[in-house]
Amino acid sequence: LYIIVKNTRFIIPENDKIFDFLTEDINYYMQNFDVLVTEKFKTKQIKQPKIGSLGVKVENNLLKIDLKSLDIDGKELEEVIEKYKLKKKYHRLKDGSFINLEENKEIDFLDKLATGMDIDYKQIENGEVSLPVQRSLYLNQLLKGIKGTEIIKNSEYKEIVNNLSKEGLEEELKVPENLNSVLRYYQKTGFKWLKVLDNYKFGGVLADDMGLGKTVQMLSVVVDYIQNESKLENNKRASLVVSPSSLTLNWQNEVTKFTDELKTLVIRGTLEERKRQIEKMGYAGYTELVEGNTVRRAPLESDLREEDVSSRLIRNRERTRQMNMAYVLFLTAAAVLCVAFCIIFLQLQTQSTQLQKKAASLQLQLKDLQMENDTVYNEIVSGVDLEKVRETAVNRFGMAYPTEEQIVRYIPVSKDYVRQYAEIPG
Repeated sequence: LYIIVKNTRFIIPENDKIFDFLTEDINYYMQNFDVLVTEKFKTKQIKQPKIGSLGVKVENNLLKIDLKSLDIDGKELEEVIEKYKLKKKYHRLKDGSFINLEENKEIDFLDKLATGMDIDYKQIENGEVSLPVQRSLYLNQLLKGIKGTEIIKNSEYKEIVNNLSKEGLEEELKVPENLNSVLRYYQKTGFKWLKVLDNYKFGGVLADDMGLGKTVQMLSVVVDYIQNESKLENNKRASLVVSPSSLTLNWQNEVTKFTDELKTLVIRGTLEERKRQIEKMGYAGYTELVEGNTVRRAPLESDLREEDVSSRLIRNRERTRQMNMAYVLFLTAAAVLCVAFCIIFLQLQTQSTQLQKKAASLQLQLKDLQMENDTVYNEIVSGVDLEKVRETAVNRFGMAYPTEEQIVRYIPVSKDYVRQYAEIPG
């Protein structure tokens, strides 16, 4: 322990040493000595941030989180979390107390809440955070990580979370009868999950290995819509599938294989052909449209018939002749320059990121040093007994306050300094 002895007082000048003293060294002294402390010393404690209670509710299609019981000043929270991200052991608050940041579940929760949901710290400072309702599941996972906090959830939030849980998917929702015997157990779970997301107007991603039946799960959702929801409307609306061009026919084959009631149209061909197909589809009663995106595809036989093969070959030869050596060299040089510029850009971006991190770290160090300087200054000032200094000067050294006759007043010519022309009279 590094201690400065000054004016019969012990001073610990560094925040790191103060933190170690309060967390470890003080226990040694208390076990081996009788320790008496002042009321001011009792305020120099190590705090463990607590969220006494936390409210979660769904209101007006928004997810609202009540953080008013958070015992950290919201104005300092951003700096606390920055220290936590930098793996610091502690953070010293403006009131002089410390927050222990090691294995701190509450700070970890607030960090994931702020960064994972892109929350402005001012919302947390105000005590209430509003989010899109589709963040309900992510929030529910975060809430599992904090202990000792009373979590109050309203009925709408509980309903959403329960319906999206594995147990909730087992009830109520039924697979279309004509696909019930086709779908496997995990595919039925996928169908129910997609339906729940659709009911709450959520987006979702159905991800699995190839060949495990993602297409038929999506088709079951479309069939369920045709069999149930579309009956409530005068006109059935078509469902649109956007896929790579190489998979459009695969979707059409899957529809033919697993369903009898879906009428499909694959939109492909030139721009004009696609326009004509889209114009006609409203009169044909299609229930599913499959459109290929901009991924290039191999030409079909029908495409080859529509275009004269010989004329295509002639055009290709002409293009090849126009690409002389100079043109090829130019393209090669341009490609090399592009690659070089990309590499330089990535290097500069990496250097910029490292410098930003270093600057943030230096700023935190600067704040620590400023706080340490203020602490030492306050300790030194409070350690100087001005009355004792006066008594020593008067009684021991025979010093006295000047009389009116001994005081010489003058008007300085310059504000910076005064030139002394004669000895000061004794």
